[in-house]
Amino acid sequence: FQQESQNVHTKNQCRNTQDCPQCVRYNNKKQCDEHNGNWVTIASHNVPAPQCIQAPWSRVNHLGNGRNGQANSYNWTLPFVPKKGANLDIALANLEGMPSRCVMRLRYNISTDDYDAWRVNATFNQNNGQGIQSPVQQNPNVDLGAENQALRLAINTAQFGRTFQDRSHAFRIVPRKLPERSGNREGSSSLLAQESTDFFAKRTLYNINVRGKRGNI
Repeated sequence: FQQESQNVHTKNQCRNTQDCPQCVRYNNKKQCDEHNGNWVTIASHNVPAPQCIQAPWSRVNHLGNGRNGQANSYNWTLPFVPKKGANLDIALANLEGMPSRCVMRLRYNISTDDYDAWRVNATFNQNNGQGIQSPVQQNPNVDLGAENQALRLAINTAQFGRTFQDRSHAFRIVPRKLPERSGNREGSSSLLAQESTDFFAKRTLYNINVRGKRGNI
């Protein structure tokens, strides 16, 4: 997936189909051609390939806290999107950026050993019509062998292995601008780029977040 990522690899899109000229539809050339669309090539993002790393350990039911007692995290460097038509052979500090709309998807998976997770799949879902009983039951009653006596187990299936949360966030990445100043700001692009580099080199943006009373909820 790293070699095929649009970070480093060109991709294709189907544009201007007869049914919907403004839509981007059909993820293959055959269907695109059948609907009179244009199968166009989209350049790569020209950024490093995405990482694939093992998630840090987290204690069960502690909402993402790691070994040090703090929330597990990932140090993500926001991508820089150069302005269209920019010369990508020059230094990054001298490139002019452009606002970009980004989508980030986060999935919080729970892994447990309450059932055979490597064998159980969607075919085990509860289906009374076909006589299928799910191996995962909410607060099940267990027969102890005593007459008219059962033991009810406190089992919350919401805490079994599954995708616990699936969140998508849309946001914009906007280039930092130099502060307004009096006088004529016109000058060569290299001079303005150097001025921008000098101004931001000594400044850091801090993303400050808080956690709720119940961990990260």
